[in-house]
Formats: sequence, C-alpha cells, structure tokens
Amino acid sequence: MRPVVPQSSEVKKKAKKKTVPASMRVTLEKRERQIERSRLALRENERMLSTLMSNLDGMVYRCRNDAQWTMEFVSDGCFGLTGYQPDELVQNRVISFEQITHPDDRTRVREEIEAALKESRRFVVEYRIQRRDGEIKWVWERGVGVPVRRGGGLVIEGFIENVTERKLATQALQQAERSFRSIFEDAVEGIFQTTPEGRYLNVNPALARIYGYETPAELMGSIADIQHQVYRDPKRRGEFMNLMRKSGAVTNFVSEIRRKDGQIGRAHV
Repeated sequence: MRPVVPQSSEVKKKAKKKTVPASMRVTLEKRERQIERSRLALRENERMLSTLMSNLDGMVYRCRNDAQWTMEFVSDGCFGLTGYQPDELVQNRVISFEQITHPDDRTRVREEIEAALKESRRFVVEYRIQRRDGEIKWVWERGVGVPVRRGGGLVIEGFIENVTERKLATQALQQAERSFRSIFEDAVEGIFQTTPEGRYLNVNPALARIYGYETPAELMGSIADIQHQVYRDPKRRGEFMNLMRKSGAVTNFVSEIRRKDGQIGRAHV
C-alpha cells in the first residue's frame, strides 16, 4: 500500500483560496454587468453630445484665459465658423483666436470678458472675426469662467455663434429707419399718423406749421379729437375713414381745416 501523506495546513489554505463562494460570484457578475451598462450609457451620451455639437451653427469651446485665448478644445463647428480645422486652432498650432478676432474689437471683447470673470458671472459679447478666407463675420459669444482644480485659475467654456445675417438685417433696418426719419422730418408736406378714434400718434414739423403750431409736440398735445377740432365739417372725417377702410389708401381728398389761430385753410390728402 502507498503511504498516505497528510496535507499541510499551508496547502489546505491555498486550496481554499481557489474556491470562490457562490454568493461572491453572483455579486461580481452583477457588478460586471453594471459596469458594462455604465460604459454603454457613457458611449451613448458621448454620441449624443457629438451629434448635438455637430448640428450647432457655431463652435463649442474651452480656452485658457491668456493673451491668445489659447483653445484647449473646439467642436467641429469651428471650421464652418472660422474656416480653420479644430486641430489648427487648438493650442494655437496654426493661429490663435485672438488673431482671428477683428483688430478693432479685441480690446472691447477682452474688457467685457475680464469684467464678467472678475464678478463670477456669465458673459455675452458680440463682435467680428476674420475667417481664413478674409471674410468678416459677426459672432455672438456667451461663456463662463470655470475654476481649474490643479494650479488654480480659470478656464473659459462657452459657445460662439454666427449671427452675421441677423446683424446685417438689423443694420439695414436701422439705416432704413434713419432714412425714413430724415424724409419725415425734412419733408415740406405734412405727414401724420392717427388712431381710428381721432388722436395723432405722429406728425412731422411741416404738418405742425400748416396747422399753425410751433412744434409737432404742441400740435399732438393740443388736439385730442381730430374730427371736431381739425375738420370744419366733422362729417368729412367720417368720409375719410370710410375711404381708408374700403380702399386702404386715400388720394385727392380735400377738406377745410381749422388752424391754431382759428383761421380756415384747405388740406389736400
């Protein structure tokens, strides 16, 4: 017979280590499933974020608060906005965002952003940039300072949007308003706007002179009922309004009107 050699206590301990209790195995498997679900959720969130950023008409960014606004991250919208690829702008590899900013706007932009960072508030600033092809674009930037864990200080995170069309439309509207105001003020004919009830909303200096008043403000402040204070025959006001409602415009309409001094004149509309 072969002699039976008793196992040492050390060998028994090693054998025990190789055996994983069923309860622990279940716990580990559950933990692995949770980790895998978390990884899948993270990848889905990253995909959604990438899709959202790629569909924005502008650029998401993270930059340093330094003299060049050194970019640490820019989204793919960078190319459509600036004409530069993201990797050309990150770390100022080809050009810095300070250089892209229009020279006439750089000081103002920096002052507005620095003031907001100093007060720990969000900033919104509108300015011009020069694209790679030389075209000037108006942009609207909003962002906030974010504390840096290591080394202190701040980085800036935000979004820069192309607002050129809106800006040009606003400028065109302002120019049109200035042109209208110039025509309105300088015309030799009386120009006015009234409510249907018979109060003046707006009159030009020429109409004030025709009615014998020093200023448009004096005329509008003095007349509260056009039908009875201006028209010699109040029925003519009703006829005028009927024509406006029917045709939307009135021409060759002649009426007798009262001036400030009580004299009667003739008005042609």
